[in-house]
Amino acid sequence: MSERPIELHLSAPVSDSNFTQVLHDFMSSCIDLSVRLSEGSGGKTGRHELEVADRIDEYDTRTVGFDPADPASVLAVGPAPYSVSLVSSTVRAHTPLDARIVRQPHATVGSDGSVALSPSGWATLQVTTARRVLDENPDVVIDFLKEKFQVYGCSFGCITDDISSFRTAFELATKWKTSRSLPLSAEFLRGYAWVTAIGKSHVDRLLAHGVSIEEFEKNSIETSLLEDGSVVLRAAQSLADYDTHAMDQLERLLHSVLLPGLTRPLFKGYEHLRVVYGRDTSSNSVA
Repeated sequence: MSERPIELHLSAPVSDSNFTQVLHDFMSSCIDLSVRLSEGSGGKTGRHELEVADRIDEYDTRTVGFDPADPASVLAVGPAPYSVSLVSSTVRAHTPLDARIVRQPHATVGSDGSVALSPSGWATLQVTTARRVLDENPDVVIDFLKEKFQVYGCSFGCITDDISSFRTAFELATKWKTSRSLPLSAEFLRGYAWVTAIGKSHVDRLLAHGVSIEEFEKNSIETSLLEDGSVVLRAAQSLADYDTHAMDQLERLLHSVLLPGLTRPLFKGYEHLRVVYGRDTSSNSVA
């Protein structure tokens, strides 16, 4: 069986006013990451393009040019596309890497059934690459996660191999859709993985439930405290070492801040999910 690809996954608040800034920085950074991972040269030279889907129907896409050195080059994308993907000859020439942003605007339903979309909302930022790339450069990938988690004011991030259609294994096992879970990202954790980044609000809630950062260290989970008060948890030295025991320890410590729900096994085809089944977080609340 071939190894599953690796996803670096982030949840970040965005609005019409800052989306193009986040988009340019993220795509430029992903080009740099690709070159660094392959120890290549040439930097950002070459032709770069962004594929834009203006609606959820991703068959309706358009392509715009992208200049990593010019933030204004993303203005052609427009204020509120559904998703933007990076297509770049330079990236393909170095480490194969796919970068994508998917927006989930806040939606309100009126008394007449009409749906209004807010200019603010959440974005999922995801980098996908081959497993060998992570195995050869784990610290480079983790450092990228740490940097972007702070820059974008993220509430959740992870590095794993079981993301499915931008949903975490925990969301799949508890039947949460991102349209419901993303708006709650600052209040509840969307899941856990080999490497999990949690925002300061989650750190504070853990402390309120009697779980300090030192508790993770006592259970052989490496912790990195970021400048903004967020924490990155590394549950094992490598993804290959992230076994059922390490997963159980991590879930137990994060249990009180996870999205409410009961984790249940899914139908055939989801055996690869790294989640502890039979755990009930239904009583979790913000208070």
